[in-house]
Amino acid sequence: MPSEGGARVRASSCSSGVRGRQASMVKKRLDAFQDLLKLNVEACKLQRQLHQTLLRTPMLVPAASKQQRARVFEVVAEFLHCSVTMLRNTSMDTFEVLVWLPGQGKQRSALRSVGTGTLQLAALIDLKGVKAVLHDEFLPALVQARSAENDNFSFIVSKAVESLEAWVFARHPG
Repeated sequence: MPSEGGARVRASSCSSGVRGRQASMVKKRLDAFQDLLKLNVEACKLQRQLHQTLLRTPMLVPAASKQQRARVFEVVAEFLHCSVTMLRNTSMDTFEVLVWLPGQGKQRSALRSVGTGTLQLAALIDLKGVKAVLHDEFLPALVQARSAENDNFSFIVSKAVESLEAWVFARHPG
């Protein structure tokens, strides 16, 4: 019997050692997460500062050539087409498919999706052109994909345009 009691003591101390290591790992992960949150806040602040600096001094931003402009708009068109295709061919929720569009939620991360960044770049190059593409081509394609959501799509596209305008002219920090 004493050996059984000794085994129990060892098993108990062994499991408390495991719990201690697990608690330590959890604490390290929480600390790392807090560090990432702080870095994100700092990165967002620096992005806003850079954006404001570029707006104050537009000569720091080189003008896009016709080729560059065309390529950026081709990439935007690919993202827009992909979204329409997903809406047409799947039962995915509209918000899930279009979450990458500006204005669909508060941007809390310094890292943006490639689609969002490309759309913002296109807006910097030619805001009027982006607005035309979104209203005259993208919106009708969305409605054709899911006609029952016409009002919803009109709202989403309007919010995207409004958000892009605000971002280009730095009327809000996002």
